Formats: sequence, C-alpha cells, structure tokens
Amino acid sequence: MNRALVALVTFVSVAVGGWLALALGAEERGGVPHRPVLVDGRVPATLYVPGAVTAPGVLGMPDPPPPGSRPPVVVLAHGHSADQATMSVLARRVAAAGYAVVTFDFRGHGLSTERHQSAGFEGMRSDLDAVLTWLGTVPYVDPAKVVVVGHSMGAAGVLDFAVRDRRPVATVAMGGAMGGVEAGARARNVLFVVAEGDAGVVREGAERTARLWSGAPLSYGQVHGDQAQGTAVALREVAGTNHLTMLFSGLTAGYVVDWVAKVTGHPATASGAADRRPSLTMLYLLCAAVLLTLVGFVGGALARSSRPPAETGRPSLGLLLVGGALLLPLPWLAWGDAGHLLGLEAGGALALLLGIAGTILLAVGRLTPVRRWFPAQEASSSLRHMLAPAALVLVGVIVLLTPLGAVTHGLVPTPERVLLWVLAAALMLPFFLAVDRMLRRGRPPAASARSLAARLLVLAVVLMGVITGVLPGMLGLYVMVLGPILLLLELAAYGLYALGRDHRLAALVQAGAVAWVLSWLSPIMW
Repeated sequence: MNRALVALVTFVSVAVGGWLALALGAEERGGVPHRPVLVDGRVPATLYVPGAVTAPGVLGMPDPPPPGSRPPVVVLAHGHSADQATMSVLARRVAAAGYAVVTFDFRGHGLSTERHQSAGFEGMRSDLDAVLTWLGTVPYVDPAKVVVVGHSMGAAGVLDFAVRDRRPVATVAMGGAMGGVEAGARARNVLFVVAEGDAGVVREGAERTARLWSGAPLSYGQVHGDQAQGTAVALREVAGTNHLTMLFSGLTAGYVVDWVAKVTGHPATASGAADRRPSLTMLYLLCAAVLLTLVGFVGGALARSSRPPAETGRPSLGLLLVGGALLLPLPWLAWGDAGHLLGLEAGGALALLLGIAGTILLAVGRLTPVRRWFPAQEASSSLRHMLAPAALVLVGVIVLLTPLGAVTHGLVPTPERVLLWVLAAALMLPFFLAVDRMLRRGRPPAASARSLAARLLVLAVVLMGVITGVLPGMLGLYVMVLGPILLLLELAAYGLYALGRDHRLAALVQAGAVAWVLSWLSPIMW
C-alpha cells in the first residue's frame, strides 16, 4: 500500500478519533447536572437533577429548589451484568423532562465492591432501601414522590421492593416481572414495558402479572385502575427494539416520563440539551475500528518476521476439532453456574468452558495425525519476546474501546475485578493458542477469516448451551456483547499476524481482551 496513503489514513483516524473521544468526555461531564455519590458508604450512585447550572455550585450542580417546588425522583435499577452507565441515556432523558433521577450499582455490579447474591432479593432490597432512605436527605428531590424503575433483573427487584415498601408511589418494570407473586401482594401504580423483540418468557411474565394485579384482561396500550388510588396497571410495548436496545429508545423514555407525570401530578417540562453521547459513540466506534487495525499493524511491526506464512493445513478439520472440544465439556458444566468457581457469575462459566476446551485441543494437537494435518509453525522468536508487542496492542485495544463505556457499561475494572481478569486470561489462553495454531495460517485475510469462524463457533455453542439449559441463561445476552467485541479484536489480530507472522501474538491479545470484557461485565461472587 502507498506509504503516503497509509500516513494520511493514520493521521485522519488519530485526529478524528481523538476529537470524538474528547467530545464524548465533554458530553459525559456535561448535559443535565449530575454528580456521583456513595450512598450509605457502600452503594455507588449518580444523582441527576433537571435544569441548568446558573451559578458555580458543588460539582456543577444548581442551587436546590425550595421545599414545595422540588421535583419527583425516579430511581433507575439496572439489570444483571449491567451498571449505572447502561442506564445513563435513559436517566438523562428523564431528567431533561424535569424530574430528578438516581442511578446506582447493585452489589457485585459496576463499581460496587460488595458480593453479588445470585439467589433471592435480599441484597437488592437492601440496596434499594439504602437509596430511598438517602433520598430523604437530598434537597433536590421530593422524597414523597418516588418512582422506582427497573430493567430485567432490576425490574424484578423493584417490583419485589415496591410490594413490601410503600414509599414508591409508582413502579415501572421494563423487560421483566416477578417470578412468583404472593396472594394479595401488589405494588402501587405499575407500568409494564416490554421490547418488541423480548423473549416469550419475558413478555408472558409481564402480561401474567399485569392481569393478576388488574384483575381483568389487559391489552397493550390500556390502563386499568385509578392512578390517584394507586391501583393503576398498564402494559406498553417498545417497537423495533430488543431486550437491550429498549434502554436507548426515546419511546421507552417517553413511556416512563408519561407514567411519572400522571402518577405524581407533576407535568413534564423540557429542560437541558439533548444527550449527544449515543450518536458520538456510534461515530467513535467506526473510527475505533480503523485505529484498532492500525494498532495491530504497529504491534506486528515490533515483532516483524520475514519468514513466509505457515502452511494452511486442513482448516475444515480444525474447525471440527474446535467444535468438538467446545461440546465435550458441556455435560460437566450442566450442574450449575460453574462461573462461581472463578468468582464471575455467568462470565466465569464461559471462561471455564474455553479453558477446558483449550486443554483438550492442546492435548489432541500432540497426536501424530493432528500434527501432520497442522505442521508446526516455526517460531519467529521466543514467547518472552512476544509479550511486549502483545501487551502494547492489548493496552491499545483497551484504551481505544474504553470511551464506548460512556453509554454502554463502565469498562474500567475495580481492583477486585483486575485479579479476576488475570485469572480468566490465564485460563482462556490455551484455547486461543490452540485455535490460532490450527487456523491462523497462510495468507492473512484467509487466516483471519478462519480464526473469526472459530470465534463465531464459540458463540454458536454458547447459544446452544443456553437454549438447552446447560449454560447460564445470561450468556445468551453476553453473546450480543461478545459478537461485536470479537469482530473488533480480529481487526487488531489481522495486523499482528500480517506483519508478525506469529499466531501467538493474536492469541495473547485476544485472551487478555476477552478476559477484560468478562471482568467488567460479570457480577463478582468473591
């Protein structure tokens, strides 16, 4: 490729990417007034308030309104494996409509350092109680008008809480419902919101609970009961969305704002600028894809090798071996969420599956027929000398992807999660080494295509394990996150292999990057 063209693409990508990263940072700090807080000394939270900063205040917050004119407050509870950042787009839209909003991290999620409880609601009740008790001391809100809103796991959590605690004047359950409802127990003024693409079990759960509490058949769009008496129940559907994307839909925010306005008697008012972070994030993602490829080429150049690519071998047999190695451990992972052994719920089960499959592949790779199918690749240098280029690319991947966390999920692990990150990377490294030894061969485009096919095979096996009940159900949602991540990682791996000519480089980077994703995505159990 023409060097001048490469230099131009590099310069433009770095300049545009840098500008977008700065713009994302400015939008993250700006927008509706907000500040981080630590509730009860243990629950990380963020308070959003309507209006604008008209005079210097504490962390850019406006002066508190006088009693009697303080707005209702909406408490947003995230779902399993999510965190405050996941709810931030919805939080800003609701705050821009004139309501105070609080987002927080359930224990074991996000920045929380407490252990996640995989069964029961006691932990979520305690966290929600701490937040609502703290709101009684906040001069920006009307603590007598609290609406609790939850998504997925958070939906079940706020419903369970509102059944037992009379402080919430209304509840909104998005993409979730209670698994079992005690006779005669119900929350006040409940709105059930489901995505058009939600799984049947999610929609059926919301419809069943809505019928139970309304005492009559209820269709989408209808409201049964009296909001003034606290008996209102309604069903809404967010068209064109799935379980995750519903959180970023303006229609979802509109349903929440409309319900809060009708229940509290406080009309919505337009205040604050629109949240530009989602659109900036999409633009940055395109730029990051180019920069990841360039980072891969830089790492490959540092480990440059002049030796020819390894023989292609028999890639179709390689994919069959990978599939067999992934399927073989599944019966022994069916006894429960094996991820608890690693301290990462759901994500730990995936790390263990890949670790076992990698061990199988390494053992099979020593068999004589397999060694003939995939001749050993001559190492361009020792593994020790591979570490520096691989570490550089891994750091580059993390730095380039971190700005995406502004609207998706916090991407900076806590110290507790760093330890689990290292453990997961060490566990999964044999899998990536064995797979890339068999499939990352020959010309770089074909090598990347075969290696990417193996990653897609992993996702297919995970989905099959989820459908059959062998693997934790949450891994089905993890596939939606890991799919794009693996595609982005392959862009960096392409450059590494194209110049470095050593499959171990890409294996080191991908093991570290996937472990990084699992470390911030999975609830911690230790």
